[in-house]
Amino acid sequence: MEREAAVKALYYVMQSVEGRLGGGEGVEGLYGSIKRTGMQKVLDCLAQQCSMDSSSCLVDIGAGLGRPLLHALVGHGIASAFGIEIDSIKVEKAVAFLRQTVREVQKRGAASEKLAPPEVICSSIEEVPSLSDATHAYSFWEGVPPDAKYAFGRLFAASKKLKAVAVVQRSMRQEDPAEFMADLGFGPVVLVDSFPVSMSGSGRNFMAYIFNKAGLPARLTAPAEPAAATPAAATPAVMATPALQLPPKVPITAGNRRRRLPSVPPPTLPLLQEMKCTPPSLFHLMRPTPLGAEGEAAVQATPG
Repeated sequence: MEREAAVKALYYVMQSVEGRLGGGEGVEGLYGSIKRTGMQKVLDCLAQQCSMDSSSCLVDIGAGLGRPLLHALVGHGIASAFGIEIDSIKVEKAVAFLRQTVREVQKRGAASEKLAPPEVICSSIEEVPSLSDATHAYSFWEGVPPDAKYAFGRLFAASKKLKAVAVVQRSMRQEDPAEFMADLGFGPVVLVDSFPVSMSGSGRNFMAYIFNKAGLPARLTAPAEPAAATPAAATPAVMATPALQLPPKVPITAGNRRRRLPSVPPPTLPLLQEMKCTPPSLFHLMRPTPLGAEGEAAVQATPG
């Protein structure tokens, strides 16, 4: 079965199984999942811009029932996935949900027989020692307290394997997204894309933001071959102008983003005279003509 058809079958089964379990609500935080088309766009961006492939491992922080984990496994064929969820009731539901969903999509031929239900670990993110197994991270973190976001940021920055993170929340209208993430401890990151997504059921709108770690090359499409030049009349050779060398960009971090250079007052007239410089305000009075004997005598008679 093609992956697009497999994902549609997966969402049909997930909706059915979730209904039998009485929904995915618990006692901690918000519960909800974004629509299939929105989640597909998030995962496509991680694959096309952030090197997520068949060797990757996705972690979902605040995993709920684990819907994004199954979508990534079935729709993108990643190697593995796991979730972190603080709510024990949601984790109990997730275990049953993932087991039943995998079994049913396998019966429909929408998933490999080798597919195993991903694990959802019951823990607060503050108590997780590391995310060393993951290469990519996702979180619908609207309503997640700041301390948990800081803990997530520290784990992301400390990991040598994690390449990219996708978060869904309200629009960052007044903030630079990369600086916002740096302030949460994620380290220097580069925003590769952002786009609106909506919730299943309620239809509430949020924004998805996808970031690469700064310094990691994104997977880009190979440039097209240049068209063959058509024969033309010979033209005189023109000396090539050397390319302008720009200084390297310094990444913005939480430590240096608010530093300001000290202001330097403009030089005063006595200081310019001491430096034997002409005040800038007098340049327009000077003419590019010889001074003559009288002018040279006047200059020599000027104190300084």
